[in-house]
Amino acid sequence: VDGSAQMSGDAYSQLEPAIIALWHGQHLLTPAYYPGGRPVVAMVSRSADAELNALMIEKFGIEAVRGSGGREGSKRRDKGGAK
Repeated sequence: VDGSAQMSGDAYSQLEPAIIALWHGQHLLTPAYYPGGRPVVAMVSRSADAELNALMIEKFGIEAVRGSGGREGSKRRDKGGAK
């Protein structure tokens, strides 16, 4: 992503609160580089395909917030996306 920060180690501990954007499935790596003892929340699609992702990240202590977007009208509400 143009303008994104490349950080490692302790650099994240100075950014609180923070929003970190990751591509699909990369959130499973979060426990490896995010400082321990800090709350982490990941947005995961409400689709059935994403259920396994949500279960896995919760096993690592990451809270899963289910949401979806990109659809118009009633489909958006049915999938639980922003209104």
